[in-house]
Amino acid sequence: LEYYSTCYLNSFTVTTTFSEFGPTLKIAEEFYSRNGLPLDEDAEWTEWIGGNFIQRYDPLVISRNAGSGINKTSSLSDDHKYYIRENETTAKLLCYREPRFYAWIGFDRGIWELNGKNENERYLLARGGETQGANGDGRHNPCGYFAKKLVNLETAQNTSGGLTQVRYTYPMIRLTDLYLLYAEALNESKSAPDNEVYQWIDSVRIRAGIPGVVEAYSTNAVAAKKNKPTTKEGMRDIIKQERLIELSFESQRFYDLIRWKDALRYWNEPVRGWNIVEKTPNLFYSVITYFNSRTFNTKDYLWPLKLSTLQVNPNFKQNPGW
Repeated sequence: LEYYSTCYLNSFTVTTTFSEFGPTLKIAEEFYSRNGLPLDEDAEWTEWIGGNFIQRYDPLVISRNAGSGINKTSSLSDDHKYYIRENETTAKLLCYREPRFYAWIGFDRGIWELNGKNENERYLLARGGETQGANGDGRHNPCGYFAKKLVNLETAQNTSGGLTQVRYTYPMIRLTDLYLLYAEALNESKSAPDNEVYQWIDSVRIRAGIPGVVEAYSTNAVAAKKNKPTTKEGMRDIIKQERLIELSFESQRFYDLIRWKDALRYWNEPVRGWNIVEKTPNLFYSVITYFNSRTFNTKDYLWPLKLSTLQVNPNFKQNPGW
């Protein structure tokens, strides 16, 4: 899996990398803003992109100011030097995002950390024909994003231009998974969320470098969403999104959508991404649909029982719809 997630890191052929596994635009947009909020619920972030949410795809030339807050001009806070290459053009969508976004997702003109390369960081050139882009050999990401999380930080580039690969330890279960499961169970067992619910999800969020739930929503959320953490339904949505982000690329999402009965909503949506074959920013950062034929029906929540199984015991009933 790590081989299929690692991108080309220079112009030499690296035979152990394929770049064919990566997140969709949908997943990339689900990661929070730097304020720990969904992008369309963050008043400060929406104002920065221009006030209209559709403007999030607009290209932007990266320049920096000396401050640390969101700047209302086109220049970005100084901490972006760790995330995006200066004087390059990227999309507004990729700016002022939470730390997990930059740590776990690779993108065009984004910094890619390699062991031993702190002073001369690598950054991705992912447009059509570029080193990490669609260049005719089929070894490129499918939607314009890379699953950086699945590549071990100790992987290093060797003198011949290849990679000295360090195996990524794939987690079977994590403490943050248990925290979020417990927060979810508490929320469902109460008439309304309280500090006990907030405590467990905030432990995950603060570790990730974003504010706790109540602080984030009371400080920076749009007016219509400021009370979202105070209702069971609102907190349920927050926990679901937190699980998507924190456990991204760890094989949890499939089972979450099944048990929540949310698969009908998500798995019938089209798969979208950047226009990866295009070479100019204005064309590359245009959203296109790659697959529009996915279908998931109610019967698909359960697999069918084999005919031989039904014949063994006539008391068995076929699952609904099959």
